[in-house]
Amino acid sequence: RLFATDNRAVSNGCIRVENYLGLAAWVLGTDIAGVEAGIATGKTHFARVPGRIPVRMTYYMAYPDATGGIRYGEDFYNLAEGG
Repeated sequence: RLFATDNRAVSNGCIRVENYLGLAAWVLGTDIAGVEAGIATGKTHFARVPGRIPVRMTYYMAYPDATGGIRYGEDFYNLAEGG
């Protein structure tokens, strides 16, 4: 039903990660080649994370475009108003 609406900015916890291979390598204490080798097996791997990992999330409502201008996005979650 959500795909039928005009505003589909609904979150169920998904977060975009720019360098997911680098993040996985850092978390697992290996290098990107090691992560890629694990992925290449086509099998699911389980690993214990060695400790707590600090996480910081940033919510951008303004960002640069390809021409050097600034684009302003809609504040879907009302965070600019204090949420």
